[in-house]
Amino acid sequence: MAGNHKAFEEAMQTGTNAAWDQDWGEAVAAYQHALTEFPRDVIALAGLGLAYFNLGQFQDALGAYQQARDNSPDDPMLLKHIGEVYEQLGQAKEAAGAYVASAEQYQSQEISHLALERWQDAVRVWPDCLPAHVQLLQHYQRQNQVNEAVDECLILARIYQKQGQADYAIKICRYALQLAPHNPQVLTIIESLRYDERTAAGSGGEAPTEDVGLLAAMMEEEPFSSDMLTFEPELGGESSEERGSPIDLARQKALTDLAESFFEEEIPVAPAAAPPRFSKAEIDTLIGRAIDLQTRGKVEETIDAYEQVIHAGVSQPAVYFNLGLLYQDKLRFDAAISQFERTVSYPEYALGSHFALGECYRAQGRVDEALEHFIEGLKIVDLATVKREHADDLIQLYEHLADGYIAKGDKDKALEFTNSLVTFLSEQGWEDKVVQARQRLDAVAEEGPILSLAEMLSIPGSDHILKSVALSQEYAKRGMFYTALEECYYVLDHAPTYMPIHWQLAQILLAMGKGEEAVSKLVVIADAYLTQGNVRQAVAVYKRALQLAPMNIVVRIKLVDILVRHGEIDDALLHYLNLADSYYQMAQMDRARETYQKALRLAPRGAPENRWEV
Repeated sequence: MAGNHKAFEEAMQTGTNAAWDQDWGEAVAAYQHALTEFPRDVIALAGLGLAYFNLGQFQDALGAYQQARDNSPDDPMLLKHIGEVYEQLGQAKEAAGAYVASAEQYQSQEISHLALERWQDAVRVWPDCLPAHVQLLQHYQRQNQVNEAVDECLILARIYQKQGQADYAIKICRYALQLAPHNPQVLTIIESLRYDERTAAGSGGEAPTEDVGLLAAMMEEEPFSSDMLTFEPELGGESSEERGSPIDLARQKALTDLAESFFEEEIPVAPAAAPPRFSKAEIDTLIGRAIDLQTRGKVEETIDAYEQVIHAGVSQPAVYFNLGLLYQDKLRFDAAISQFERTVSYPEYALGSHFALGECYRAQGRVDEALEHFIEGLKIVDLATVKREHADDLIQLYEHLADGYIAKGDKDKALEFTNSLVTFLSEQGWEDKVVQARQRLDAVAEEGPILSLAEMLSIPGSDHILKSVALSQEYAKRGMFYTALEECYYVLDHAPTYMPIHWQLAQILLAMGKGEEAVSKLVVIADAYLTQGNVRQAVAVYKRALQLAPMNIVVRIKLVDILVRHGEIDDALLHYLNLADSYYQMAQMDRARETYQKALRLAPRGAPENRWEV
């Protein structure tokens, strides 16, 4: 028989409010009342489990979470909570089992960073948790993290040794030795294993079997297989299908352009320049010689050849760019900068030139100039992926970005951001990663202001953070607000100043019916954007706050002031009228009249077609 929806929703709202106020006794009563209407509701059961947990009633919490788990078997967060309860009960192996199960579900959902955290939780509570160590080894293999993979090999070897399975231990040590041939720990444990084998053979004793059955049962597979050892150290170079950094792309473009210049009839010269000193055939010979020397790695001879091409009167960005790269290779940074400044105005060379200029200035210790060029390059990349209607907002973000770092005088932060940017745009497949990053940023922003790649790169571990924000959004859509909040707080621990997570918190508060708290959070976000000089983003967030609280006089006045100061007169006049109307509704006639008069004085600066005076 269906329960009473109205009574259920009222009880759930009471429980949510009580949990927010940390009145856990009241929360228990409210969630229990909700469950009398719908006993299988997962959100109510999870809320009840959380309340019991915070009251220290761990057995009751376990029962509630397990019921929720029975009704929502695909929710990894419930398994995480079950693991936390088992931890409090002192049941380490059961806690590890729950964490491993949670990790498996996160992995199936392709949320690898949370799977990694659960495996780490498992080995933290039970260091001999074989399934978790096996999964950690495989994770590090996939990430090509050699040192971490070797560490897991050693841990697994010790576990197998302790369980009397020396053959497995030796196999995995041999594999670890392939990864790190001179690792003293690997060599030591191999010698120890061989000694154990000799001792066991001499005594004729049997290997201990304690816990072997439990471990195998938890793994539900053979305890060790060579198939798991699929680690392949990252090889140098790249396949023919992989593209390099912006500089590599521009270098390829330059060589292609030079090769194609052989088929052009005229010699490229600068406007108003003197006629070339050599014929087209002679210049083609010089360019051909320069290309040949460059492909053979003869740097000094290639520099001389390109200089001869330029002295012959040729004005071609491909020549300048190649010469700039050669100067850079020889650490002649001023000469390189001179060449790249000649190519940066050509659209097809702009990205590579900004990137190269950034590298040259960085090598000279001129951080501010390097930062400006790296940011200009990133802006070009970012604008190529963003929707056209957001382009102006994105440009404005980048205009203030370099100034922001310079104004703060935080050289370390600027260097950290620069290194992150260079690393990102130098990775193989960076173009695909840019597209993926833009998709994630747009998903995170939802109705909020546009986000830039620069914001993402300024946060360490940004890929994991964006995934966590997306996961929080998914939880909120399913009505699991406290789970969504928990995911947000996880992000805030790692990136407390990352605005998108604060925006997400405001959205969750709004969905929970806490409108005032949501508006307050939005105002804080807008104030932060304004402090950073991101006026467009600040305005967008203030407007969102006013949609939720149209009678908020303080926010409206602040918004009007910003709009007037930045020349958005028509928008300011519209908000002036809304402000005057708010005063009128509050029966503050003098303030309403004063506001109309201010608007009337500003009206001549508005667009004539809007006829504001009328």
